[in-house]
Amino acid sequence: MSHAEKVLLRSKAQVMECIMGETLKSRGLGPVIIARRVSIGEILFSNFLVDRDGLGVKDCFARFVYPSQY
Repeated sequence: MSHAEKVLLRSKAQVMECIMGETLKSRGLGPVIIARRVSIGEILFSNFLVDRDGLGVKDCFARFVYPSQY
């Protein structure tokens, strides 16, 4: 199974935490991080670079990490 397929499969898990960077509020461009606990030892960490003033999501990536790495 590819990385993209694993992310898609686990993207329905309950959101553990959602964080908006301060620059998103003040400058209109910044990160939004969404973390989901997808198994006992894994967190799906997704990072989106958001342009609030027009372009929407400019870049994004997702990784599976252990709680100690998160």
